[in-house]
Amino acid sequence: MRLLIISPLHDYPTTLSNKAVRILLKFIDAHKIKYDFLTSFTANRFNINRKARKNKYDGVFYYGHGQEDRLGDWAMEILPLIDKRNIGLFQDSIFYTMSCLSGKELAPIAIKEGVRAYFGHNVRYFAFVNQLKIDYDFFYDWVKLVNYIPKRLILGDTTGAALRKYELFANSIYAKYLFHDKEGNLKLLYSNALHLELFGDTIATLPKF
Repeated sequence: MRLLIISPLHDYPTTLSNKAVRILLKFIDAHKIKYDFLTSFTANRFNINRKARKNKYDGVFYYGHGQEDRLGDWAMEILPLIDKRNIGLFQDSIFYTMSCLSGKELAPIAIKEGVRAYFGHNVRYFAFVNQLKIDYDFFYDWVKLVNYIPKRLILGDTTGAALRKYELFANSIYAKYLFHDKEGNLKLLYSNALHLELFGDTIATLPKF
């Protein structure tokens, strides 16, 4: 198994998602899985294309900004990191995104270009933000939800099974904080779960490690 983790999270508010990425990397390291990690300014289109041409990635996990037809950082209007022109470099990969909107246009294009399965949101994605007071229990449960599908895929679940378990886990978080949501973050987190779609192969799996 070989993974590519892309995390161009060097601008507010998505910088908090770096915590989720770091926790995921510890999990991957613990299982001694090979991976490449592109973050901050190393997560650029040139490096992504170069890595994709050089390596066969079984899974690609993307944490960052997105629009309907592209993934990228603050400059994605000019030069997206991933769009219809290079998504085909990830043929046969399972692609997971923590980003806004790419389930609308990029996901169907990805499947057409040979990506085996694609997890994408069809609405704006909520990234945990609370400048004044952080509820750390809620924050770490949010991180667990963000990383849930990548971890389940690594542990051998099919794409479809991972999504079903993700939905159940989201329901458990919703029930846990239903009467303790002073900031209104729970509704937004639950929206993430409701609007995550799986495109392509529902029985795809990552190779055993």
